[in-house]
Amino acid sequence: MPSLEARIVAHHTYPKSSWWDVPEVEDGSRVVSQALTRISGVTARDDSARATFVDHPNWLIELASHRDGPLLVYWGGHAEMLGNSYAVAFPESGPQLSELTSLTFEKLAAVVAARQSAPPADGHADWLLLILDTCQSVAGAEQIWHATQGKRRDTAIVATSTEVGSAFAGRFPILFAQFLDEYGQNDAQVDLLELLRRIGDALDEEQQTSGGAHLHTSIRAHAAVWPRRDHAPLVGLRSDVKELVEVLAASPDVIRNHFYAKAASVGLNQLDWEFTGRIPERTRIARWMDEVESEIQMLTVTGPAGSGKSALLGMVLASTSPELVVALSQLGVDIPTDTVPTNTSFTATLHLSNRTIDEVVAEAASQEGFDNVQSSEDLIGRYQKASGPRLVLADALDESRDPIRLARLMHQIAEQPGCRVLVGTRRSLTETPDNPIPLDHALTDALVPDEMLTVDASKPSFRNYVRRRLQRAMGERPDDQVRELADTIAEKATTFLYARVAVEEIIADPGWTATKTALAMLLTPTHTGIFEKTVSRLQRTEPNTEHLLHALAYARGNGFPRTGRIWEVAGSAVAGVTLRDPDIRRALKTAAPYITQDTEFGNEVYRLGHRTFVEYYHGRDAR
Repeated sequence: MPSLEARIVAHHTYPKSSWWDVPEVEDGSRVVSQALTRISGVTARDDSARATFVDHPNWLIELASHRDGPLLVYWGGHAEMLGNSYAVAFPESGPQLSELTSLTFEKLAAVVAARQSAPPADGHADWLLLILDTCQSVAGAEQIWHATQGKRRDTAIVATSTEVGSAFAGRFPILFAQFLDEYGQNDAQVDLLELLRRIGDALDEEQQTSGGAHLHTSIRAHAAVWPRRDHAPLVGLRSDVKELVEVLAASPDVIRNHFYAKAASVGLNQLDWEFTGRIPERTRIARWMDEVESEIQMLTVTGPAGSGKSALLGMVLASTSPELVVALSQLGVDIPTDTVPTNTSFTATLHLSNRTIDEVVAEAASQEGFDNVQSSEDLIGRYQKASGPRLVLADALDESRDPIRLARLMHQIAEQPGCRVLVGTRRSLTETPDNPIPLDHALTDALVPDEMLTVDASKPSFRNYVRRRLQRAMGERPDDQVRELADTIAEKATTFLYARVAVEEIIADPGWTATKTALAMLLTPTHTGIFEKTVSRLQRTEPNTEHLLHALAYARGNGFPRTGRIWEVAGSAVAGVTLRDPDIRRALKTAAPYITQDTEFGNEVYRLGHRTFVEYYHGRDAR
């Protein structure tokens, strides 16, 4: 696919008409250029010296005849309406702008029509994105759009302002960079239409304009994609987290999004790692992993829902990566030598949540390098004949779509010569954080593990986690108050999930710690009770965020994508009001502790961060 070419025009000073000066354009054009380079590796060309009164005719001809792939043109500067016609000023223009001394909308429309009415060369994508970052640009974009009717194939025009003057100068470049940066490792590429939709929604909200006022497009769905670097340069990060970010960025999606995210035990996109404790359990698993000839072919990690099984397994997996161990040491995370397996790693790492047995079979075969696997029987046959030891990690069996069948599959894998399996699961589908005594042990009965490692309540681990989180978030509090608060929460907590939700609610609303009575009201006996306090707070302060959280309780597959307004539409259906992309941006920030991210079909998707949150909403809706 031909690479994107970007042309930047930034006219910020007007010697003959200094009142036209727009100093924000100089910095803004630099922000646009840097964002393109940082995210997509595109080097933008500065055409400011060519887009002048004297040279602009040749420059326009060059743009109109450009046939080498997609083209982005950004024009920042002064513009005004000549009667009812939009006109952009050149640096030499002034003090009275006229059609003879300006770049009129007719000239811009002629470029669009000449370039986009012709068929694409060799069938390649050659979309055009014209960004008018000037005052009055909404009117100008509309005029260009109407003037090119029928001659603007795969064209998008973005207007940044409805106003006269520079009230919104500099906003588009900031939004452009922010939205590009939001495309993360879970997005295979940047969809241009989706990017422009998000920017347009943000501009509509800021300038209180009707939907779509800032964007005109004829680009077909998925016809214009934006290249995204696998590893964008790290800008503005603390020195102690840069190596962590690099290691996470290079990790496979399932490892980064589930195992490492659970072990980090922080909110969405927070760059810290808060796992603490569980030394005996980590040591036992590490020693078992090193015992290649062990008679224990299946080791199952179980325990009450919310006890931290996934976090424990995530930390074990993290300990098998020398690069991550080094990165975590720079953050001050202590990883005792006894908890680190020596020369042992997993040959397949499976996250079973929301997966069918067919999906798991295909993923296991892919990771193990087995070809021609069409069924679970084929997979077992390949494990039976596999050369060398095989070590499989599978987590969240209880959250899969075929839990009993998958349990039997894991048991069959563990029975094969040289194969061992480490599984994380609840004992039963009837087990919840607030109902820790299940009606049966159906899942562990189906697994038939050789050894079960139960993750029980660990008050010291709870206390250390709470104290560290509160010290970072409430550094102004005296240490003795933080310790007392940590002791109180750890004493009430029966699971790690309880401790985490309590901490997040206190960080969000420190008023809970104003009196012992207030704290007692927060620290209810149940997990759903404490999460209900979070939901109530969001209903009062951020109702649209709560609606979007509620919608995630009904997400299918790996979650709801932000792309294509899917999460918005689901949230709007729950809320009974129209939600927009700015609402999602706020939700991802204010409700980050309760949301997790994943990937599906090349897009980043979102779901609730723990099954307990899903069960809370399902239970509430059933009442």
